Amino acid sequence: MNNSRVIPGISDHAIAYLELSVKPIKKTQPTRKVFLYNKADWTEMKKFLIPRLERLELAYNPSPDDLWTNIKLLIQEATDTYIPKRKTKKKDSCPWIDKELHGIMKKRDKLLQRCKRKGNTKVEKRYLLYRRTAQYQFRKKHTAYVHRLFTDEQVNKETRSKRFWTYVKHRRSNAVENIGALRDGLKLVTAAAEKANLLNKQFVSVFSKTSTKTLLEPKVK
Repeated sequence: MNNSRVIPGISDHAIAYLELSVKPIKKTQPTRKVFLYNKADWTEMKKFLIPRLERLELAYNPSPDDLWTNIKLLIQEATDTYIPKRKTKKKDSCPWIDKELHGIMKKRDKLLQRCKRKGNTKVEKRYLLYRRTAQYQFRKKHTAYVHRLFTDEQVNKETRSKRFWTYVKHRRSNAVENIGALRDGLKLVTAAAEKANLLNKQFVSVFSKTSTKTLLEPKVK
């Protein structure tokens, strides 16, 4: 909160004037390294590993921890050398956005910038037309893509299943958001640990503390 003050309003009603710096929380998918096992050179990898593992075993008598550490380092070196890899994108891509739809969306964005600068009625009408067209084509191509996940006979069943569950995972990660900011009095809580403590405090507050002094001992007859 940058500024807060009370200013005169209508009649005897004052106005609470607030200036806030608000930044929307956007959940992005972090990049990660993915190994392409179907393109790995398994023959060369075996030639690399077998003699080194034999020399490692015969060289000395290490402890189990040291032996496992050396084996792990060898396997990591062989994996980085003989198995290709790529990095995933930060943002989940939409596979149904083709070149045609991308061109419509790009034109829509340009018209939006022109509409903001000039405020021309003709430009605004063209922007609204391209926005409706982009929305319609996006939904149409998305429906067709989901339909192909089940009916595309050009790919095998395993690939279709993988694409389907990838689509479901991305939809869940976009739809399910973390707990938003919470308010503790006049303070806005955004950190995960502080939000957890605040929710725990609220949960505990609804229960009354029972005093042991007020409890009556059961009488045994």
